[in-house]
Amino acid sequence: MSAELFSPEQAAPILVSARTRAFELARDVLNLAGQAGSREELLAAINATLLGRVAEGSIESLDDAERAAFRLLAREYARIEKVAPPRASAAVRAYSLVVDARDLVVLASTVAQGRAAEEAPLAAPDSPVVQLFMEALAEGGLTRLGEVLLSLGYRTAARLVEAGAEIPLGLALDLELLRSFYEALDAAKGTPAEGVLCGRVDMYALRVAAGAAGLARRNPALGELIASNMASCRLDRERLAGVLGEEAAYAALEQALAGNPYLGGYVESSLPIADAVIHGIRREYLRPLAEMYSLSDPLEEWYPAPVMELLLLGAEDVAALIAGIEMGLTREELPALLSVRAR
Repeated sequence: MSAELFSPEQAAPILVSARTRAFELARDVLNLAGQAGSREELLAAINATLLGRVAEGSIESLDDAERAAFRLLAREYARIEKVAPPRASAAVRAYSLVVDARDLVVLASTVAQGRAAEEAPLAAPDSPVVQLFMEALAEGGLTRLGEVLLSLGYRTAARLVEAGAEIPLGLALDLELLRSFYEALDAAKGTPAEGVLCGRVDMYALRVAAGAAGLARRNPALGELIASNMASCRLDRERLAGVLGEEAAYAALEQALAGNPYLGGYVESSLPIADAVIHGIRREYLRPLAEMYSLSDPLEEWYPAPVMELLLLGAEDVAALIAGIEMGLTREELPALLSVRAR
């Protein structure tokens, strides 16, 4: 939205409504984590939540529930984008990319399995980015992936794909997300949104470092490209970039995360180190910060970021909850996977 068209009074009700949805989703996720009973009973419970309303009562599987969570994101983000103040545009763009990136990976996976792109379970099938990607797939399949990403404006992801045919699309898009959130962080300097975006930057930095370590070892030039695009906020950028190409990548990552500011340097978890720290960032840092700032004045220009973050945390919690259910975790174990806590 241009500076001439931006109206704080028009934006505030939409942003407050989005905040309400974020808190409602958090409550629903907590309630679902405590559900007992059969798969049918669980699906019935999901259909009675906000997710069921988003899917219009048609959730028939746990995968449908996760897609509904990201469909909620797409819907709320689109509404926010229409009213967001100019200073928040970089943050809005970064958070919107999360939904598009999810759908592009789903599309590419569907096509790689030999199925039609139209069969892909998309969260935002009407997104212009998703539509363009589908058109490109129809014309050339996955053979021109780098060119397609470049045409979508994803320059960093395109360079990564062009540099190594073995690059997973998800990793390339994680690097694109890292750069996008870093730009948003830079634009939010000096505002409360800076802290929220800082956590997101470090999450994607960790995902990239952990996901690219093996590839960088096999392809040093690729490792150099990733390192040159590495960014971080509270985590040490040089130490994360130093993990790329290391023979003992896991040990190097443990060393790089020693003394990390999110968990006091102490990590005790059954999860891999990167996943454990990412979970800590979500649970111990991002959710409390985003909840606090989302209760501020919605007329502030930085306000969209904490609200969009809360919505994203909720969608990620739905995905974590479903993964835990599929793993057979008990209702006593499931809450530990979530960013939201019972009060």
